[in-house]
Amino acid sequence: MKKLIIFIFLSYTILSFSQNNEIEKLVNKASGIVVPKDFKYYNLLDSSFVLDVNRLINYNPLFEKFIKNNTDFKLFEFLSSFDSLEKISWSNYKIEKAHLYSYDNIPKFATHSKLVTIISYKTSKSELDSLNRIKKYNEIIVPVKKWWPKKRIEKEIDKKWDEREKNTVLENQKYFEFSTPVFSSNYKYAIIQLITGGERSMTYVFKKVDNDWIPFSAIDEYVY
Repeated sequence: MKKLIIFIFLSYTILSFSQNNEIEKLVNKASGIVVPKDFKYYNLLDSSFVLDVNRLINYNPLFEKFIKNNTDFKLFEFLSSFDSLEKISWSNYKIEKAHLYSYDNIPKFATHSKLVTIISYKTSKSELDSLNRIKKYNEIIVPVKKWWPKKRIEKEIDKKWDEREKNTVLENQKYFEFSTPVFSSNYKYAIIQLITGGERSMTYVFKKVDNDWIPFSAIDEYVY
């Protein structure tokens, strides 16, 4: 009985290590699709998210076309994996070049939601510095004179956004979110969703070729 328990434990450990290894290899390859090549590092949310399986399967003509054109891709081989999907912590994996952050702390300079706070041009430097310290990632503080016309104020706002972009480290201008990868039962295919925060989402099928994960086809994409 003791030997059986040890055997089961060792089998589980080997299986877990093997899966973790596949996740690392897949994510490190997938990141190259969305992370710009000139980035020395990239900012990644520290936990994955779970794919919206219902959207992927039921409302996706692109995925339907992919399945029709790739007869060796069997959706049923993913079904058991879909049922057991859960969030994972990327800190448990060797994700190359990734700087991990919680959602609250990750730099979110890339966003379509822009906040502009207008203050008096006479605001003291100490107060202005204080406002700049506590402002949100998608916020700028713009001192204006009360007699400025609308166009002059808009010009000043544009100027502040340009300054913000120039003063932001290149790698901090984007952040990324990756889903928990889903593998077919034979580990021949994998599906992962890659989100560039505030910009776009792409879901890819990867295929394992010569023990390497190769991006095979995009099966879903949308812009925020």
